[in-house]
This record gives sequence, structure tokens and C-alpha cells, in this order.
Amino acid sequence: MQSLIDRGSHVCVFVSLWSLCLHLCILLGPPSPSCPPSFKGVGQGAGTVQSFSQVVRDRTSVWGGKVSSRVGALSSCVGVSLSAWWRLQGVSLVLVVKEIHCRGQRLDRSVVMGHSGSGWLFLALASMCFLSLVRPSWSRKEHTSNFAVIISTSRYWFNYRHNANALSVYHSVKRLGIPDENIILMLPDDLACDPRNIYRAQMFNSHDHKINLYEDVEVDYRGYDVTIERFLQVLRGRHDKHTPRNQRMDSDGQSNILIYMTGHGGDEFLKFQDQVEISSQDFADAFSEMHEKNRYNEILFIVDTCQAGTLGNAVTAPNVLSVGSSLKNENSYSWSNDNDIGVTLIDRFTRAMMLFFENIKVRSDGSSDRTLQDLFNWLHRSDLRSHIGINQKNYHRKLSQIPVTDFFGSAIDIHVTSKGY
Repeated sequence: MQSLIDRGSHVCVFVSLWSLCLHLCILLGPPSPSCPPSFKGVGQGAGTVQSFSQVVRDRTSVWGGKVSSRVGALSSCVGVSLSAWWRLQGVSLVLVVKEIHCRGQRLDRSVVMGHSGSGWLFLALASMCFLSLVRPSWSRKEHTSNFAVIISTSRYWFNYRHNANALSVYHSVKRLGIPDENIILMLPDDLACDPRNIYRAQMFNSHDHKINLYEDVEVDYRGYDVTIERFLQVLRGRHDKHTPRNQRMDSDGQSNILIYMTGHGGDEFLKFQDQVEISSQDFADAFSEMHEKNRYNEILFIVDTCQAGTLGNAVTAPNVLSVGSSLKNENSYSWSNDNDIGVTLIDRFTRAMMLFFENIKVRSDGSSDRTLQDLFNWLHRSDLRSHIGINQKNYHRKLSQIPVTDFFGSAIDIHVTSKGY
């Protein structure tokens, strides 16, 4: 239906404006000696328009009973428009055919451009077309849920920082309100239990070792289960019937989805397990399928890898905002090395993003006054040694008007109480 409306948008605009101007001239013209028109509806939905016009006629009769046909016509026009708008909100749109009567006598139906039933029918059809066209901007519903898919694609001890990147983002979105059941976490290696880790069952992202990233963590896919096939299954919703609930993303058309990935990559590809690669076209195909299946409202696709800005080049699905830690021919760099653990603990891009989220304040309803534009401005000013890439070709909302909690926080209303339960 939406694609049909899009294809006929120019015709709808022309017909609607032409009809509006035509009937505006009629309404402003000399009043007719006839009485206000009376509608007799045929088919479902007639009662809505008839009752609206009846209210207008009743009230005008109390005022004196002398109302020109312009007022009756205007009330009828508004009634038809309201009925059409209501039907377009989700109830089935029913074409209502009206006959105009005046003092018990039918008007001349050959006069298409005058106060005839066919003229008002034409106005009703034009109004429906126009309202169908503008409906997405008028009645766009706010999203009702947030999901996060967080993945480290690298194995081995020397890639410690990639797992720490993913765990850092995981704890940030949990702190901002996204529950574990709405988070898919994929870690290809259990580095917290690696024999070379002197801090058993612990992982850190800073030199002070204050925050144990491996505490209170629910890993949904680990080890060799972290594959391109499993990742695409999560996005597309194509699971084996025995797949447990915690490994599924049950999103819908009112869900905002944060997809964060970190690992080794290059120009339009990202490595999985340091063996196979997923391309920008694979991401594009997955997002297009998600759009066809109505599995998301908006997607924020963030990748921390070398030349990450190229991974969104092939995406054509609507409402997808792609962000990369570096542009084409640029590397993404790690933060400083930790002398105790012997490896780098986090990448510069993810570290800067975590510092931003540490300083934001969340209101009692789960929202924040910090926007995506604030986040990107912060990243631009940070010492990344690369330039972040933001691909907005399929995303048309203003970044300065989008709270970061639209993707990184909870969409559930939170009410703070002073009493425990």
C-alpha cells in the first residue's frame, strides 16, 4: 500500500490542490438560496460523516435556521476529510458515496463543478489521496521498544580490546535502560578465562582496573557460535525452531535497533573469527530484508574497525543511520597498552563513546537531553587519530533532534519511587 502511495504521490498532490482550490472558490462564492445539504451515507463509515454534519445543522438551526449553503458545504467537506483521515489511521478505508438533497429535492447531478454530489465525491476522493500522501509525517508513531545487537568479531588474546569494546557498550546500554532480554551479545572468545589473563574471570577497559566488565554479563553467543550465519539469522529472524528465546531478537516495526560491531576490517568488509569476511552488500541485503519483514523502525549501525565508514555504502533500506570509526583508507587505533595485562584494553573510538555516556544524565522517564549530534560532535573533538564517517543517505531525521536514548536507552516509561517493593 505504501509503495502504491509513493508511486502516485505527484498525481495525488496535483489532484488534491486542484480540487481544493476549485471548491474553495465555490465556498467563497455567492451563497445559494438552497438549504444546507443533507447527507445520506451508503456503506460502512457513513455514520461518521452524517453525525458530524447533523451536529452542525442542529446548532445552526438553534442560532436562527438561516445558514448559507457555504457553511453546510464546509461542514460536509470537513466531515468527509475527518472520516477519510480516521480510516487511514489503521481502520479499513471504505469509499462512501454521498447524495446531496435539499428540501427533499435532489440537485442537478449534471453540474459536476457546482454544489452537486459528484463534486463533493470528487473532493472526498482528492482529500483521501492528499491525506494518504501526508500521513507518514502526520501520524508517525513513536517507537515502543529498543534492541541492541553487540558483537566482537575477533578471537585470540592479542584482540583483547575488541571483546572489551563490546562489553563496554553492553554495560552502557544496560545502565541506560535496555534490559538483557533485548540485548544480543556475541563474544567469540572467553578471554576472561584465558590462561594468560592474570586477573581471573575479569576484564577491564581502563588502567585503574576499577570496573570488571565480565561482572553481571549474559553472553548469548560465544566461541565458534559467533558466525556470519548466526549474526544474519538474528537480524532476519530466521531461526531454527529449537533456538532459545535469549538468542532471538523479537523486534517489530516499532523497534529501534542499535547494532554495534568491533573487530578487524577494511574497505567494505569486516572479518569474523579472523577467517571469513562479511561485506557491505551482506549488511545491505540483511537490512532490506528486515525492512520488508517490518522488523525495525530505525537502525543505528555503528562499527569500530579500520575503514569502517565504508560498511554502510551499499545500504538502501530506509531509516538506517551508519556510523564508522574511520573513513576509507584510514585506520582505527587502539588506546594505550596496559603493562600488567600486556595488551591494549580498548580502542580510541569506543573509549571516547563510553566517556560521553558516563557524563550524560537520564531523566526519570528514561530520556535524555543529549542528542546524537552531541555524541558525534564529541567524537569529532576526541583524539581518535581518524575521522568518523556518518552515512545519512537513508536517514532523514535531524540528528540534533534525536535523543541518544532513542537507541542507547529504554523506550519503557520509568517512574521513580521512594519506596521499595
